[in-house]
Amino acid sequence: MAWDAGIARRWRNRRWAATGLAAALVLAVVPAARAEDPTTPRELVMQPTASLPPHPATGDNAALAQQYARLPNKVGELQALADRGNYLAAFKLGDAYLRGAGIAKDYGRAAVLLRKAADSGLAAAEADVGFLYQNGFGVAQDYAAALDWYRKAAAQRNGIAENNIGNMYQRGLGVPQDYVEATRHFRIAVDLGNAFALANLGANYGTGRGVAPNNLAAYFYLVLAVARMPAASSAAVVRARDTVARQLSPAEIERAQAAARDWKPGAPVTLIAIATAPGGVRAGSNAAAPVKGIGTGFAVSPAGHLLTNNHVVQSCSSVRVHRQGDAAVPADVVAHDQQNDLALLKVAIALHDVVAFRDGRGLRQGDDVLAYGFPLAGTLAREGNLSIGSVSALAGVNNDTRYLQISAPVQPGNSGGPLMDDAGNLVGVVSSKLNALAVAAVVGDLPQNVNFAIKEAVARDFLDANGVAYRTAASTHPLKAADLAERARRFTFLVECR
Repeated sequence: MAWDAGIARRWRNRRWAATGLAAALVLAVVPAARAEDPTTPRELVMQPTASLPPHPATGDNAALAQQYARLPNKVGELQALADRGNYLAAFKLGDAYLRGAGIAKDYGRAAVLLRKAADSGLAAAEADVGFLYQNGFGVAQDYAAALDWYRKAAAQRNGIAENNIGNMYQRGLGVPQDYVEATRHFRIAVDLGNAFALANLGANYGTGRGVAPNNLAAYFYLVLAVARMPAASSAAVVRARDTVARQLSPAEIERAQAAARDWKPGAPVTLIAIATAPGGVRAGSNAAAPVKGIGTGFAVSPAGHLLTNNHVVQSCSSVRVHRQGDAAVPADVVAHDQQNDLALLKVAIALHDVVAFRDGRGLRQGDDVLAYGFPLAGTLAREGNLSIGSVSALAGVNNDTRYLQISAPVQPGNSGGPLMDDAGNLVGVVSSKLNALAVAAVVGDLPQNVNFAIKEAVARDFLDANGVAYRTAASTHPLKAADLAERARRFTFLVECR
């Protein structure tokens, strides 16, 4: 199966067997085409919904599951029920036509029946209709329509739809190619128990697409995927898993397999560390040393974890943090990710107020955002500062999809601070601003409010990799700016580098 040369070079550079994991990345996300159906394209980009037992139409709804189980299996009886408005019967028969399950495939009939079920709000049918539009099966191919149907299903926590949205971002189908956004959707689908998303997330960890490359994480997720995927779809994932295993020590393999045995959908991953500071910056060392720099951090777990930028703490002999109105406390730098400019701090006190990460739909260009931090502390007021702006672009310099470009004003000292949406949920980590003087020397004009934040999906991957459990929340209720400032004040800390 074909794959592009740029991907091949990336795998070779990481000493991966290109013909192993490269093929897996393409194959793991799709079911194999059935030999008895010559009209099926060689690459089905998505998985049909009903491939996951026992009742994909009903999820956890026990009453609906009973209705679904009582449906007849004869085509004529199902068609009669569907004609009388029974949307579960329409789904069961439509999905059978889509997959060729006990009946010859017929995408035209599948499209008619599944649309009836989808119009009734059945998430599994919505995902199937998205699949039809994605591939042009029984309907004209329409990526925008596919995404619309997938998003309707995803809003009902349908893991297959989340995985398929991720695949569209991964491939740049109907949306700009964005590996970070793809990885975010794969992670949501993993939390919902989707086996194909486990394979996709593992592949992205292996190739460094949308997340810092991590062989241990890749192996962990691929092990889980192999255990949960249908055997007919897992051969390529098995090869990918074994390719990654050759990059790990026996002890690492044993740790990952033990963690995989204990894992449940939605549970934090506790075994993976990206880059723990060797020797670390220890709390309390050189506590009386002069302050070398100031940044911002924010609480992400009640266990004492704070998130900030790596560049805020990378040259420190010691770190102290304090919340507005509280005494300073020492902090350990327990992990860092230089590539994505993130660092994890740990304090020896419980943190009752922590940020919640935005759940659900991603940000759009033009959405309102708010930054909170300690800019120019000692020059401006030494208290938290709130600045308001919007999302200017969904990528950073050179189209780097790990970043958001924002118009919210930031200054030195804002680095590592939270970027929130209008509901107060985290959407990014403030990271940098464009060097106005350098740009002016080139273009002859000073840029205004061109600032950048690391996307929350990148931050969540970093926390997942380091076993930090964090909160998420849907952004359904916008708050006033004063209320957002009060909320941010409780979980945001000034970070002193000494």
